[in-house]
Amino acid sequence: MADEIFALLRERLQLLGESFQVHCCWKAGSQLAVEQRLSENVAKHECAFCHRRKALPGMEKICMEHDRKTLTAALAAHEDYFEARCPAGATELLVPFRRNGLCLGAVLCGPYRKPGDPADADLPELNSQRVASLAAIIRQILSDTIDDAYAGSAARPEDPRIARAVEFMRKNFQRKITAAEVAARVFISRSRLLHLFPQQCGITYAGYLNRLRIEEACRLLRRNELPLDAIAFQLGYRTQSHFTANFKKATGKSPRAWRNSHLG
Repeated sequence: MADEIFALLRERLQLLGESFQVHCCWKAGSQLAVEQRLSENVAKHECAFCHRRKALPGMEKICMEHDRKTLTAALAAHEDYFEARCPAGATELLVPFRRNGLCLGAVLCGPYRKPGDPADADLPELNSQRVASLAAIIRQILSDTIDDAYAGSAARPEDPRIARAVEFMRKNFQRKITAAEVAARVFISRSRLLHLFPQQCGITYAGYLNRLRIEEACRLLRRNELPLDAIAFQLGYRTQSHFTANFKKATGKSPRAWRNSHLG
């Protein structure tokens, strides 16, 4: 079933790209990780412009840092779609998908140029109206597919060891658990667990553990009588500030702001 869902997601991303003449890819989670269950042409930037620019000395590393830091920080600050400039000077569109306050990931479209930018044979031109149309169509045709792909916050792992690891994490995430402890529970090494987990679940071990805690935090925040420091302690965070930083990175809002927007 998971293979069919990701095959459908791949087909729809390719269709969007062909329709708007701009590359569309999917990056998972608030850290915009490469989705290992998608083929490379829709899991990474794959276009002539990117290949040409990344061939320049040091540019590929700069682009990776841009995705990892600049775009993830921007993603946390935006509820709706937004545009960003890439290090090579082109524009890209990000359409985030959030469910219950959590960021499942974002569709990245581009690179492209805006009206008035220098012409480039490898870059299509998209005006504001076309960008808005693309963002609306992405939401319309991908929402159900992405919901199906990430139902339960992680794929159902086929490897029984990783399935047992996931089950153990779901039952024990409210206390401090380490990758070493989880690995020992399922009789594999820590390094093997960390290697297999994203392949099987589409998210890193640390990312999934944090997601479990943030999901529970959302549930607890709806209980208005619980103070933030009590929630942080209950979920195994070292400090309230550590909890707040992780929560904002995942949802785009501070715990207090999220609570205020979901009460009443």
